[in-house]
Amino acid sequence: WYSEGDDIGDAMEKGVKEAQKKGQALLFNNFHVKDNEQYSKMNEVMIQAKTKSVIVHRSNSLDTLVCDVRDCFADPAGVERGYTVDAQGRKIDLCFDRRTSPIETLAHLEPKNLVHHLAEAASFPEEQASMLNKLGYAPAKTVMVEDLYAFEYSQSNFERSVAAWETLYESLGVKADSQIIRNYLAPDVASRSRPKRHSDVIENYKVIHHTLVDQAKELCWMIRRE
Repeated sequence: WYSEGDDIGDAMEKGVKEAQKKGQALLFNNFHVKDNEQYSKMNEVMIQAKTKSVIVHRSNSLDTLVCDVRDCFADPAGVERGYTVDAQGRKIDLCFDRRTSPIETLAHLEPKNLVHHLAEAASFPEEQASMLNKLGYAPAKTVMVEDLYAFEYSQSNFERSVAAWETLYESLGVKADSQIIRNYLAPDVASRSRPKRHSDVIENYKVIHHTLVDQAKELCWMIRRE
């Protein structure tokens, strides 16, 4: 829907109109909502279209940080998060290719910025909900990624995931049928191994562990020891 000279608001307006003509709903995935000139028309278009929203968030910010570093996402506002190394501690930059590479990729995290990054990520859902409300969107619920995919690690988590998917769909205005959700999720129950311990994916794990213990005990629950 984007044409030369358009901004994101123009593209969204075209997308909404096309979806409405076809009797369809437009599903828009955005990292975060902003209140600035670049996003002003997009927000206006989406609010006029009575857009419903839901915040999907990974509650364990340490997992998010490790993933971002290993995938080579740029450091926000120049605040270094860390870099990737191989099993011998040598810097590498496989980024997304690490998923298909035989080379083990570890994250070396920057301890001086650790607490800042984790606290900032943990506050994200509340800040986004406040921003959505300020801009005029309907109130948004938060659904945790860990709840959505818990069923993949254990049968005992199945109903927890069903409930999370129900909340997600209903937040978007879809009447959720829990039995359809169960039928869809069932083939993948307990299909994945549990996430690795952080000592297996963070190259300077001991330093990071001590940093959290010394500076932010309230965030120590994020450390996965088994």
